[in-house]
Amino acid sequence: MQTLVLDCILVVLVLYGFLVGFRRGLIASIGSIASLVLGIGAAILYWEPVTDYLQNNYSLITYVAQFLAEQLPMPVFDNPQGMVSTLLSSGLYAYQGLIYHIARLIVAALVFILLLFLVSRLLALVWHLLSMVFGWGILGAGNRMGGAAFEALKIVLLLSILAGLALPLIRSLADTGFPLAVDMINYLDESLIIPYLEGIFEFMGRIIGVQSEPLA
Repeated sequence: MQTLVLDCILVVLVLYGFLVGFRRGLIASIGSIASLVLGIGAAILYWEPVTDYLQNNYSLITYVAQFLAEQLPMPVFDNPQGMVSTLLSSGLYAYQGLIYHIARLIVAALVFILLLFLVSRLLALVWHLLSMVFGWGILGAGNRMGGAAFEALKIVLLLSILAGLALPLIRSLADTGFPLAVDMINYLDESLIIPYLEGIFEFMGRIIGVQSEPLA
């Protein structure tokens, strides 16, 4: 009965992908992934030059460093005579360098996130407009069915990857006699769907030329 519950959950996940894809359509479904990938690529390529541009033209990192220095005051300590002593000059330079480094990391992270958001959202808008253009009549029906198949297949592939990566590890732990792993394997081996997911994972491995370890 418990294994039947697991299989039902897997089926529901695939059906959910089918319904989401049917609502979005093929163009929007592909576009959402393409927009995210291209957004990440743009952020990786341009975060550094944009960060340098903001510093060179607007001294943004310097302003952030000054703000941090005000919020994180320079360390002080009392000498045995009770007089307040600051860090030595070399330590002061190191502290200031650390503050600047932290400020640059903060600005760079914000630039990366902003680039990712802007590029992915702009491209998603383009894909959405294309989806609207092809959303009428026969083209619309084909777009919706294609989207349903695409999203359902995506869910199946993700579940296959998860099963293909997790099950060998669980089986290895079960071979050592680890109680929880033994119970999990006994539970998963009764599933009707898990073997198909493992087979899909092995098939994907053969396609890309990766020799996987035996799963059984």
